[in-house]
Amino acid sequence: MSSYLTTTQMVEELKTKVPFGYTDAFLLARIANAYSWIVQKGPYKFQRTYANLNLPAATLVVNAPTDFNEGGPATILGPDGTQVKYLPLEEFLLQKQVTPFIGTAATGDSPLLFAWTFYRTGSGSVTTRIEFAGQLPPAGGAGATLFYHFNPTLTLSMGTYLPTPSEFDVTIMMKAEAEIRFLYGLAGFSERVQETEKTADFLAARYRSTAKDLAGMVEIMRKAQETQAQRTMA
Repeated sequence: MSSYLTTTQMVEELKTKVPFGYTDAFLLARIANAYSWIVQKGPYKFQRTYANLNLPAATLVVNAPTDFNEGGPATILGPDGTQVKYLPLEEFLLQKQVTPFIGTAATGDSPLLFAWTFYRTGSGSVTTRIEFAGQLPPAGGAGATLFYHFNPTLTLSMGTYLPTPSEFDVTIMMKAEAEIRFLYGLAGFSERVQETEKTADFLAARYRSTAKDLAGMVEIMRKAQETQAQRTMA
């Protein structure tokens, strides 16, 4: 989270950049638009997180976290600590047909999971579901760990900080100013857009997260689980 400029300071700074008396609410809305624009250049390293998935008895479908970013890299560690392969939905459905269930894992045994995918259900209130394919679905209570990038939510108000690193503040203000200049045909729009794109691309290159970055997080978690298991056995 930023610790450089509050939204109040950003609004006041914008007032010095444009010649008309725009309201605080109008300028705050432009900041929100600029924030959304730069976030779409991610996902970023600061959006990485994980969640535990509890696999219900004899079923391999669970709801994804509500902030699950469907466009970002994600991976899953199964109950036994091994990585479960992601497959696009079409490949996943084909794999399920050629590798049917052979039974249900006994309580306490690790289920055999070899792939996972996600899809949306519903028309009004949409839910993202994660489904696994495996020959031995869990008897119940088995847990998997989902490593993913979250979709940031933003509820702006005066006097708060944006949920992005401090380095993003100035670029977000530049984008907000560019939008105002575009909306009202003010001079300097093209120059401001070029400056904004350049700095935004620099930030994206520095902070953008990849599947390789996520793999490092997964490996740390895997080693921690192995260490804990060894301590338990000792």
